[in-house]
Amino acid sequence: MDKTVAIKRRAQQLVQKGDLDRAIAEYEKLFEGGEKDPYDFILVADLLAKRGSMQDAVRRYRQAVDEYAKTELYKNAIAVCKKILRISKEDLAIHRTLGELYAKEGLYGDAQIHYLEFAEGSIRRQEHDAALDVLDEVLKLSPDNHELSERYVEIAMRADQPERGGRELLRRAERARILGRTEEAEAIRERV
Repeated sequence: MDKTVAIKRRAQQLVQKGDLDRAIAEYEKLFEGGEKDPYDFILVADLLAKRGSMQDAVRRYRQAVDEYAKTELYKNAIAVCKKILRISKEDLAIHRTLGELYAKEGLYGDAQIHYLEFAEGSIRRQEHDAALDVLDEVLKLSPDNHELSERYVEIAMRADQPERGGRELLRRAERARILGRTEEAEAIRERV
């Protein structure tokens, strides 16, 4: 423990002197020793970003997100994900992570926004399986979103996965039946 404190103290002194490279090297010693404090990952990521090493900064921010998520500090993880998006706006994986984190916090509207961002980006990249997987999660959060359900079926057909589209239509038909909309349920079943 004393060694960790000494390393952190040296690193902070180096930062104050403006020697970012050596400060980062000191912090790296912590990580090599198995240190997993998310705040240390954030400090290093901030230093890397200041130095202009954006990819390395994002990597360290992601480690902070992972550590916060492991300890169920989802709000902290969300805040770090937002930092990543400021650096790397097109980072689809972070949108998926944000969707998961917001869902764990019970903030389903925010979860849907990020899940949908991930899905749209996946579709643009022709990664239909990834888009469908995340849309499965969105439909769990919003089972009566017919527009999204139709989009899901369309993507499944485009991805040559009619069975996934059919399962979604059957789910929607069953939902309509439960809600007492038998004619609608029957019409959906006929489509399948």
